[in-house]
Amino acid sequence: MQFEFSSLLSPVALGIALLVLLFVFAALSVALLYHWREYGMQTQFIRRAPAVYFSVSGVCIALSIISYLALL
Repeated sequence: MQFEFSSLLSPVALGIALLVLLFVFAALSVALLYHWREYGMQTQFIRRAPAVYFSVSGVCIALSIISYLALL
């Protein structure tokens, strides 16, 4: 049985990859929020970090979902 690289670019495979990446993102976000709240030094930078992180991440996630939906 020969493996074809083009099978990795099918919408189903890309959808599964997107779901896995969103799950990893959610897990890392929970860990980051916990550490920012528990171990943050309460500096201006640390207080702004979650807002910046979720703003940029939200845009990236929205673009990746829009791209996937455009593929369908």
